[in-house]
Amino acid sequence: MSGAAPRKPDWHMLYALASGQLGYFTTKQAACAGYSSQLLAKHVRAGRVARVQRWIYRLVHFPACDHEELVPAWLWSEAQGVASHETALWLHGLSDVLPAHLHFTLPLSWRTRRLCIPPGVVIHYAEVLSKEQSYFGAVPATSPRRTLQDCAPGLPPNLLQRAARQALERGLVASGDLAEVRDALAPYGGLAAVEQDRAIDALVRGGRSIEEGLAMIRRLVEGHTAPPKELLRALQAAQDRLAPALRELTALCNAGR
Repeated sequence: MSGAAPRKPDWHMLYALASGQLGYFTTKQAACAGYSSQLLAKHVRAGRVARVQRWIYRLVHFPACDHEELVPAWLWSEAQGVASHETALWLHGLSDVLPAHLHFTLPLSWRTRRLCIPPGVVIHYAEVLSKEQSYFGAVPATSPRRTLQDCAPGLPPNLLQRAARQALERGLVASGDLAEVRDALAPYGGLAAVEQDRAIDALVRGGRSIEEGLAMIRRLVEGHTAPPKELLRALQAAQDRLAPALRELTALCNAGR
């Protein structure tokens, strides 16, 4: 008894499949649309398809998309990988430094596999929960909170402080989410240095931000996050920047007599 007849090549099916992956597809996915390796090679010679790396291809005329450089590594991981660490930091806009490598986290079960990792890709092994993921096109990345947690042990302190500050200012994380960051920055003034700067910046902006800045300072003191003397020194160091806010506060106090 003969096996099932091969599927007839269906370009529309292949295109639809690749469209959801920013124009990329695997040889296995192509086979589901009726394209054998030999037929793919023919389309490569015809200029309709480009071979990106082993068993991963791209539709030549598919429009270029943001973050499409992530897709080949994600497809190589059988769609199990999650962009993470410095790559996720950059995706979330928490770093101005374009990573030299793509960082992906694979499930712990992959640790025992013999992998031929693509050039330019760094692999980490850990479990990433669904609630710890954000999506950039088809590719998942670790959430801002998980990203900062993953980066805390190895990122240079100045970059970690800057990333934590941006995440806090943009409301991507809460201060209570950053225990690992706080521990990593402990030898460098801790997260208090970041929160002090945010409080001072709020005071400098004036207007309604003054109340926000004062509330931050109150939380720092009451939560024992920063010693009052340390806060006072920081405020004194920024007194030139704070002068307009102090004048505004004085005027408000006088008006409220």
